[in-house]
Amino acid sequence: MRRKISIAICAICAIGTLSLAAFFLTRGELHEVRMYRFDPDNPARRNVFKPELLIIEPGDRVKFISADPGFNTRSIPEMVPENLYVQDGGAKFWRSEYSQDTTVKFDLPGIYGYKCQLYYMTSGMAGMIVVKGEGWDAEIERMKNIGQDRTGLGRIRGIRQKGMGVVTFDRIWAEVKARRDEIEN
Repeated sequence: MRRKISIAICAICAIGTLSLAAFFLTRGELHEVRMYRFDPDNPARRNVFKPELLIIEPGDRVKFISADPGFNTRSIPEMVPENLYVQDGGAKFWRSEYSQDTTVKFDLPGIYGYKCQLYYMTSGMAGMIVVKGEGWDAEIERMKNIGQDRTGLGRIRGIRQKGMGVVTFDRIWAEVKARRDEIEN
């Protein structure tokens, strides 16, 4: 009899824990970023994330969808909020398998850069998520020569972006600057 009661109590606790976990994981809005072989808006561009820049609120989730096979998404360790970077010892924040969808939750305000491991250098397949909130722009202050020259735009915390990723981040940083009022409100 005691065994049955113990099992019942454990089952109730497990259900409660799972329900609580589901509640916290599903809070916030769900956004989508799709990975394409050809840009649906400009077929001359290959291997792209759409959108390249996403502006969200803390607690929101982003689902990376492999619309075409062969892509993955992974954070760029030097391009996550510093406190997260230090806390994780520089480890990657997320990394999906190839051709697999993945969902990531963003709680801390800041700038999160990400890339496709295969097509980052050759095609510049990269993107950025800006999580609104106090201090979201702290990473921009770390950049060298922002707006001054091409190499400065691709740097964050002194890390130079590589290959075609420089071109992509030049474009994204220009959009961040243009949309700064939207981000801050």
